[in-house]
Amino acid sequence: MNDTPQAPLEIPDRGHWFEDFAVGQCYEHHWGRTVNEAESVAFTTVTLNTNPLYFNAEYARAHGHGAIPVDPLLAWNIVFGLTVEDLSFKVAGAGNRGYPVIRFLLPVYPGDTLTASSEVLATAPWKDSEDCGVVHVRTTGRNQRGETVLEYERRILVRRRKEIA
Repeated sequence: MNDTPQAPLEIPDRGHWFEDFAVGQCYEHHWGRTVNEAESVAFTTVTLNTNPLYFNAEYARAHGHGAIPVDPLLAWNIVFGLTVEDLSFKVAGAGNRGYPVIRFLLPVYPGDTLTASSEVLATAPWKDSEDCGVVHVRTTGRNQRGETVLEYERRILVRRRKEIA
């Protein structure tokens, strides 16, 4: 057994405070993510999606698809996940204040690599607390060809930077 005291775990300061956001500011979220067939099948199964478009190749072909498309909600979750570090890492409490717009524009297929960018549409103080504010963003998800596959708007409750006295 090792009795050597360990240094406390340092958590990196990621994300942005409310004061860091400005209307018109754009974020190109890093990395991107390739969707694979296994996660598409798993998502369709665990969400009990009964639409055969997402699990029946013959049905998908009969409806104009060359392969089984990914459930749009999985594509949305992947794009959403790409934005967290930039937009909502410093979320306050139950930070999502709503999704007034979600549009699925093109199908996503296993093997597609999704990337995301977001634009700040508005910022406002939060009426119920001086410790946070609301940031309204529009996020665009694109495939590896640069085609927009989905767009959504999100209102996020973000912590304010605390002044050190």
